[in-house]
Amino acid sequence: MKIAYLLSGFMLLLQVDARIESATTYIKSSFGQLSAPELFALSIGAPEISRYEEIQDLLETEILEVAYVDHGLMAFDFSIGHFQMKPSFVERLEKEIKSNCELQEYLWLTEFGHCDLQQIRRTRLKRISAPDFILGYLLAFEQYCRLTFRLDDLSYSSQLKFIATAYNLGFDQSKEEILSYQPKRYFPYGPKFEGEQHAFADLSLAIYQHLIRQL
Repeated sequence: MKIAYLLSGFMLLLQVDARIESATTYIKSSFGQLSAPELFALSIGAPEISRYEEIQDLLETEILEVAYVDHGLMAFDFSIGHFQMKPSFVERLEKEIKSNCELQEYLWLTEFGHCDLQQIRRTRLKRISAPDFILGYLLAFEQYCRLTFRLDDLSYSSQLKFIATAYNLGFDQSKEEILSYQPKRYFPYGPKFEGEQHAFADLSLAIYQHLIRQL
């Protein structure tokens, strides 16, 4: 029993290392030279990178390009791209940016240059996989969380873990709900999976620490 327990812990550690390496390799190859604040923002959603599967992503993106573009969120709302963002997440973020004067520096994320709704949705899908927009969305989401939840009472690492958990859960969660969920080991397969998993927030922090050491 003890050997099996130790082996399970060792395998989990290998999985963590693999997920960290997968995330940091993608970020370094796709985003170029980044500042510490930009690395912080990318680390918020970085655990999702290890879940990315190219074939599945292509299929789900193709479905969205037909169903979502024509019918909106009522049709499909898949998570796509390396950071597994949903169109609903981006749409909600755009609304928050437009309605909050303290998020005006991110208005460029909401601008499309035309009014055709289908073309806007098509453009939005492309942006979800574009590094400059991914970084913009995560920086905007970070600022939204700071404004909404007032995180000054938390340490820098605790702020990252909190915002990462909020990203994992989505909008409309209270501060208490996010803090309660934060240590739960439900990533990547969800709460019903009986095997060993990770806390999303812990992976985000580990990825950030790995990236920041390489600056």
